[in-house]
Amino acid sequence: MAEARRWTREELLVVLNLYEKLQFGQFHSRQPVIVQVAKRLGRTPSSVAMKLSNLASLDPKLNARGIVGLEGASNLDKDMWKEFQANREVLVPASEEAMRRLFDAREEDEVEVVGNVGGAVQHPPPPPPPAHTSAG
Repeated sequence: MAEARRWTREELLVVLNLYEKLQFGQFHSRQPVIVQVAKRLGRTPSSVAMKLSNLASLDPKLNARGIVGLEGASNLDKDMWKEFQANREVLVPASEEAMRRLFDAREEDEVEVVGNVGGAVQHPPPPPPPAHTSAG
């Protein structure tokens, strides 16, 4: 059996980005965006779904609703969760950037997470052409 590969900080930023955009009931291995992200990370959809469910076990909002997630959160998961929640103004944009890198998107692009469809790169509209003035 192949040895399990440890999750990196960059990968966890991507998963935290997904966590923010999906609902708990969407954390499964058949979810198109999870399948797509897993492929790009070189992981299985089951491992990404499990990581999302591990993070759910750390979420006090879900816990207050009686949702417990999985109990396999690693120390890195716990540390990243705490850091992400305590430093959202820095780490939410960092998670967006990690997602853009994963999808080979440009800095000005946004990677839209659409639960039933997958991840789609959204390009901003081009700037309007300059107004022509006539010299008179």
